[in-house]
Amino acid sequence: MPRPIHFEIPAENPERAINFYSTVFGWKFDKWAGPADYWLITTGDSGEPGINGGLLPRRDPAQPCVNMVGVSNLDDMLKTVETTAASA
Repeated sequence: MPRPIHFEIPAENPERAINFYSTVFGWKFDKWAGPADYWLITTGDSGEPGINGGLLPRRDPAQPCVNMVGVSNLDDMLKTVETTAASA
């Protein structure tokens, strides 16, 4: 069964958001070494239920949080989505 595997939080002020989530939830943030401002979020130990995510600077005031779902076969899943949407 496909499950959420990653989330992204856009933040107007990444440093303030990192401080908030670190203090409130104890999440750990590691700056990504790539060309964009992006922080990887560890929300807990790997043996515990839950998923990890990322934080990035908000590019647009309406930019939503993003949830990613892992699927074993994208083509099969797209066919399922198209069939389901057509019958809705």
